[in-house]
Amino acid sequence: MRENSTSKRNDLIDTMMELRDTSGGAPALTMNDLMAQAFGFFVAGYETSSSNVTFCLYELALNEHCQERARECVQQALEKHGGLTYEAIADMDYLDRCINETFRKYPPLPILQRLSCKPYRIPGSDVILPAKMKIYIPVYAIQRDERYYPDPDRFDPDRFAPEAAAARHFSTFLPFGEGPRICIGKRLGIMQSRIGLATILANFRVRPGPRTPIPLVYAKDAVTVQSSRDMFLQVEPL
Repeated sequence: MRENSTSKRNDLIDTMMELRDTSGGAPALTMNDLMAQAFGFFVAGYETSSSNVTFCLYELALNEHCQERARECVQQALEKHGGLTYEAIADMDYLDRCINETFRKYPPLPILQRLSCKPYRIPGSDVILPAKMKIYIPVYAIQRDERYYPDPDRFDPDRFAPEAAAARHFSTFLPFGEGPRICIGKRLGIMQSRIGLATILANFRVRPGPRTPIPLVYAKDAVTVQSSRDMFLQVEPL
């Protein structure tokens, strides 16, 4: 449809089509490549935000003082900017801290896989990684490491206050990966989490109920971090 249309949207599909058409010679991207990238973009953007909203509401239900503080942050931004605008969403600092703390405790992928492109000596050691070696980065373990996050099982959004975050190495927080291979859906996922959580917190209060899984048990056969049971919370209108 895009090929037969004169309209231009300046989005991901347009960018990939331009890359394909201006590569010269053989196409840099085939139709299968285009479909795979689009599929990966939406899976990365939607799966991360849906799981993040679920786990964030779970933690806020169990930590009422954090929920009230997040709600106050949302309500102040909505009042300041006249509703749920882009500017309001970008002005919810404490909500962002809650989102990041949720990503810390429940990263979408517990392990990242990479492939070394050339021999590399690990600094301060005699260990050399050969080219084309598979590397597994234990994101879940890093983000639960007491050296970087004291009392790691505690939900504490203020770990992501600007001064606290700046005091840690940036690679101790890897819910979307890092560097040139960082997740393509990161910004979409975070924006959806912001909108979803802001909408819920502005209108409802969430509490644990008789069917809320406490403590949380992870599904053993899932690729992403998921609860082994359905997540039930009590939702009350304000």
